[in-house]
Amino acid sequence: MLREVTEVFRALVARLGAVFRMRMFQSYGAYHATRHVAQQLSRTELVSAIGTAYFVKTTSSESEMDGKRETQSTCPYDVESCTEKVSLLPETTFNVRQSEDQPAERRQRAFIHGQILAKLLELCILVVVFRYSWGYFQHSYANKPVDDPAISSYINPVLQHALPPSLQYDYCTPVTIYKKEEHFEIDLSSEGPKKFQFLDSTDAKAMTNLRGRRRIYVEKGIQSQPSDIWIYIRTQSSYAADLENLAVESANSTFTIEYVPSTPSTDFCTEVEITVFLRPDIGTPVELLEIQTPVFDIYLGHELNWEINNLVTHTQYGYTQIDALSPSRYDRMIVHNMSVSAFNNSIFIYGMTAPRENFSLRNGHGHILIIDLLPNYFDLDETLNLKSFSLSSISGYLEMGAPLDPPMVWPEKDYTHHLTMTTVSGDIRVQAPQGSFTNLSSTTGNIGVYMAPFSTSNAELQSSIYTTTQTGNIRFFVPKTANLAHPRGGPRFNPAKNMYSEHATEQGNMQLWYGPNWWGELEGEVGRGEVKLKGDSLERVVKGDGFVRAERGTRGSSRIQARVGEGSLDVFLGDWKTW
Repeated sequence: MLREVTEVFRALVARLGAVFRMRMFQSYGAYHATRHVAQQLSRTELVSAIGTAYFVKTTSSESEMDGKRETQSTCPYDVESCTEKVSLLPETTFNVRQSEDQPAERRQRAFIHGQILAKLLELCILVVVFRYSWGYFQHSYANKPVDDPAISSYINPVLQHALPPSLQYDYCTPVTIYKKEEHFEIDLSSEGPKKFQFLDSTDAKAMTNLRGRRRIYVEKGIQSQPSDIWIYIRTQSSYAADLENLAVESANSTFTIEYVPSTPSTDFCTEVEITVFLRPDIGTPVELLEIQTPVFDIYLGHELNWEINNLVTHTQYGYTQIDALSPSRYDRMIVHNMSVSAFNNSIFIYGMTAPRENFSLRNGHGHILIIDLLPNYFDLDETLNLKSFSLSSISGYLEMGAPLDPPMVWPEKDYTHHLTMTTVSGDIRVQAPQGSFTNLSSTTGNIGVYMAPFSTSNAELQSSIYTTTQTGNIRFFVPKTANLAHPRGGPRFNPAKNMYSEHATEQGNMQLWYGPNWWGELEGEVGRGEVKLKGDSLERVVKGDGFVRAERGTRGSSRIQARVGEGSLDVFLGDWKTW
């Protein structure tokens, strides 16, 4: 269903794009001439016809859509001084006075037609905005009391997306007046495994001079670029001699740099920006793409059309931002194993399609934020074989969000991945599909979890969940099992019937919600504090001073063990809509 809706929406936008392009001409005669041209275009070209595309290359000559155009540029690639705009519509001559000979009724019908299509576009945009606005509105329920009847299986009471802090630079003052630009070409080996390594050996003390922008961008290139990897370096400084202090060496598939200032000084300032353009669709998977740097920020842009077996990035004092894994029909980067570390700064990943196998994020004193972990919703038949997630930090918070409403956007499969999140003094907030093993621990931070079970083809599939904190609070929420009532394939089973859970905090409050598909036994213990239990279908309930035991139904063998040293324990089992 989602695929059909997507196709209809894309077709509508395509049609609107053609109409709005036509309406740019101020006569009905021009409208009909453009309509004739637009009918020759494919749907994809109509979408592109809404605006202009940026084509920048050394020398290019193209002929498209029954019209020819030529672009010339003396620049090596996409830099500010040499960006060209090329219209996607062919040149067409119109007689603008033709409109005077057209009947007024036909002009009126064309005007009404355009108005109707414009309203349909507005409606589609409003639907999309409402869908995502509602998702963020749901997060406002995070601080509601646990017995509030407004909390339902479709409302996440735990996760709140935290926008990343603004990334500030000192910037160079006075204004830089000396600049240097250079570029390098690297072709991946045609023999043996393909790999590319970007290695930076700059000493961290060099940040005294590198106070401005210091970034490594990885961007999508063009098919006609001169090499598989095209590297553009721009250096700016308020001191001319410092432009020569960036040493660069290229050998085979390894590119190395080192910035060595002649005299560390705050009297001048230098900025270095490096852009790595990857030729799209190089045909075969790349075994290794590695970026190592002590001081530079790392940014992986959109639509990097590579398949990579091992993606490795590390920065000591820079931040890491990854947009390359956003779902896309044609140009998505596919990563099988991913390892990202940033010791003294944060890691941000936006709109990420899960890696195929293993995924590891580590830092020391920054945050790790994954906004919207997604399946490839452009191809719901794509197998999601994720094996492990690992996020760890010393002092930063860890947050991972996966849209789970509606749940049918996730493939119907057995989710058996391992999820591990550990931090010493930071909070943990996670919303994700439940796998076979989950371990979340923080020494002094709070833990908030929305863990959605998905139906499985194996009736005996078991899962384990552990949440532990010393001096923090725990809020754990398990909604009803997804894709259970209306399976698309064969028979599906409920994994919430074979779930083992342990929750523990020494000093803090614990709130547990286990939804209507959970069946099993509960044991709760509090050393000093209050114990509460609510639910439906509860049997053999035993409550005493600092403990509670109960069973819910006889349909499953799940088990919960909850322990609070000093604090309160609130447990809710079953369908909270009936309480």
